[in-house]
Amino acid sequence: MGFLFCLALVRFDALGQITTASSFSATPPKYRDDRILIMPKPGVRTAELANFHAEQQVKVRGTFSGVSGLQVLMVPPGKTVPSLIESYAQSGLVEFAEPDHARQLALEPNDPRYTDGTLWGLSNTGQSGGVGDADIDAPEGWDVLNSASNIVVAVIDTGIRRTHEDLATNIWINPVDGGYGWNTLTGTNNPADDEGHGSLVSGVLGAAGNNGKGVVGVAWRVQIMACKSFDAMRNGFDSDIIEGMEFARTNGARIINASLSGTAFSASLSNAVYAAREAGAILVASAGNEAADVDVSPRYPACYDIDNIISVAATTRTDAL
Repeated sequence: MGFLFCLALVRFDALGQITTASSFSATPPKYRDDRILIMPKPGVRTAELANFHAEQQVKVRGTFSGVSGLQVLMVPPGKTVPSLIESYAQSGLVEFAEPDHARQLALEPNDPRYTDGTLWGLSNTGQSGGVGDADIDAPEGWDVLNSASNIVVAVIDTGIRRTHEDLATNIWINPVDGGYGWNTLTGTNNPADDEGHGSLVSGVLGAAGNNGKGVVGVAWRVQIMACKSFDAMRNGFDSDIIEGMEFARTNGARIINASLSGTAFSASLSNAVYAAREAGAILVASAGNEAADVDVSPRYPACYDIDNIISVAATTRTDAL
């Protein structure tokens, strides 16, 4: 079976429904309700503008002489930002009047392997011979949403090292038995990683962000459930995978990450994927590491015709498949 590091950060609304990018409505820009900004027209006398301020009962909070006399005005009682802007726009004294818009800092974490450019897949600026922007635009995504702390993501893999400094705070804990997942190979609640791949995948999707340590995941805060279905030699079978998926489905996982694939069609695995769909879970699955056209050479479970599957391929730092 081929492996690929698959991940997805999905936003859920208050009703638990999946919200896709296409369903977001444009949000009106936020602005202060007690200030506006104006730019005086060239040649307007200072006294004339001051008189208009007085008529509007407006106080000038500040003037930027180095920015063509840009002024910050306080909105007086009885006025609103739109109404005051309209008054100045009609006065003939200003080039423009506008709200004092809110801005946000770009959210980029302080994790050393991010800041030194190692994690080019998150933000590629052309480091180490790469192609700029050949990445997943993680910083842009983090500006919208960087935490999924209420979402459980199950990782069907070789297990997880729960004590890892970048994973410990994001590990799901079973409220029933205190475990952190399931080991389908031993039938126990100890899904410790004896190979490393599962921990690596977990770090890609959910290494703690902005903690000044190691790496950062796509989700800075998330609940990662370990479902060990592969042994130390990376061997796994459909029955183990299905058992892991069932544990995930029945214990509240909303996303199931399956960094695995194979060419054999399995009706059993297909039905397990469909059961996850009916429970409202998304399956993120590998399209394989062969750079092949999966419409011609399908890989499973990525290529089942079920609408809860996100099929993921990998690209290089130079944007090649």
